[in-house]
Amino acid sequence: MMPMSLSTPESAPAAPVAANPWDLVQALPFRVRVEIPVSGATVGQILGLRVGSIIDTGQEEGTVVGVWVHDQRIAWGRFEVIADRLAIHLIEVG
Repeated sequence: MMPMSLSTPESAPAAPVAANPWDLVQALPFRVRVEIPVSGATVGQILGLRVGSIIDTGQEEGTVVGVWVHDQRIAWGRFEVIADRLAIHLIEVG
């Protein structure tokens, strides 16, 4: 049996090699989704939503919510009010 050798055509560019493979994807954009539990809403109320509508979630500051990226839960967090902004404080990642 003859030994096989693999070669790359000289015209093919070499693939970039990063010291850390994550370096290649760190700048990629993605969307984060937070699910807020809303109980007691009716279909009629949802169909009546318009720009400017306010949805009473019945939740309080500190309610634990899931944090999702591409349909994968990546963390749990709590809503917090910081100055005049609503934020999510991550309490568990993974």
